[in-house]
Amino acid sequence: MSDKLRCIYMACAFAVTLMFSLGNTTQGTLLTDFAEFYGIGALQQSFISAAASLGMAAALCLLLAGSVRVTKNALYVAAVGVVCLSLGLIGTMPGFALFLAFYALLGVAFGFIDAIGSSIVADVSAPDRLTRNMGMLHAFYGIGGILGPLLIRFTADLASAGNGKSGASGAAYLLAAAAAVLFIANILAYRAIRRASPGTLKAPEPLKADGLSAFLRSGAMPLLWVTGLCGAYLNVVTFRMAQYISVDFGSPALGALSLSALWAGIVVSRIAAPRVKLKLRAYLIGGMAGAAVFTALGVAAGNAYAVIAGAFLSGIACGAVIPMCISELCLYTPGNTLLASGSALLALYVVQLIGALVTGALTPDSSLGVGLYAAAAYSAVGAVAAALYRPAEGK
Repeated sequence: MSDKLRCIYMACAFAVTLMFSLGNTTQGTLLTDFAEFYGIGALQQSFISAAASLGMAAALCLLLAGSVRVTKNALYVAAVGVVCLSLGLIGTMPGFALFLAFYALLGVAFGFIDAIGSSIVADVSAPDRLTRNMGMLHAFYGIGGILGPLLIRFTADLASAGNGKSGASGAAYLLAAAAAVLFIANILAYRAIRRASPGTLKAPEPLKADGLSAFLRSGAMPLLWVTGLCGAYLNVVTFRMAQYISVDFGSPALGALSLSALWAGIVVSRIAAPRVKLKLRAYLIGGMAGAAVFTALGVAAGNAYAVIAGAFLSGIACGAVIPMCISELCLYTPGNTLLASGSALLALYVVQLIGALVTGALTPDSSLGVGLYAAAAYSAVGAVAAALYRPAEGK
């Protein structure tokens, strides 16, 4: 494969991942708007995140079962189009049940994008560059996490100024328009890839029982648990933290800033950690434990700025955990990277779905900080799972 073609693959994956992040950020940044518009409490609010996670998990199940018989590259482009459609439908702010259905549809698109994007990067990366390139891919998700809360909050406030209506619609429509532009760009890129290297356009392989069994016996299970628990931690924090600060401290602006601070730390981690010679097991244990401590201390301080500082430090601590786990798992199955990335992300989506519902059930409407303590608990359990990982010789 030519260097130019590699750059096309990477550019597509990075840009789509940035859009994926911006769309996913709406769950936390606009949660207060959604709660006020629909008049829902903490448990019902958790259904929004759970619907998106359910859609993501469904997409991964379809991929791993080989039920989607089109090339993964074509599916990748189609998923971007579905992101545009679903964000536009979310912007109409329909009845709550239909609203959840549209978020589930958005989750399906995100699931395809997440797994195939990681698989594409693994396909075009040399083994000694895989961890670094995977870190950059997920760093673009972090960049979206930095920009998304501030951009979406500004857009929502601007859209609602003077008309008394929810500005969430305006923010969703803006993101739908951005996704439409990216959809067109990816169609053009896909056509270039198809002409230059048609052999790379393969349909996802059906999952075979013996292949899955061999994969799980290879030492993957602890890494899958760590990936899932880190996903549950990040999901609850990004979904609940902005609302917690907005309600308890009366500052939506600081709420958006807290999410940007978290993702700023994550970006630093995802760019820097793969470049530092760290033992994977030691990093996973330290990163997950550190995130648990920083999050809990920030809430315990009872100060919005302490929560923001804790979020930034937590992002630095655990930001590279998920991409490093996925990179390691892809090295276990170089001939079928979609099995590794799909399995890791399925574990992530399932655990974060359960985590969101449990957190929603445990969080009183009058004490939203409890949700962040629950997130810290998920991260602490993730550190225990990391301790069970036994790397191969020389790792």
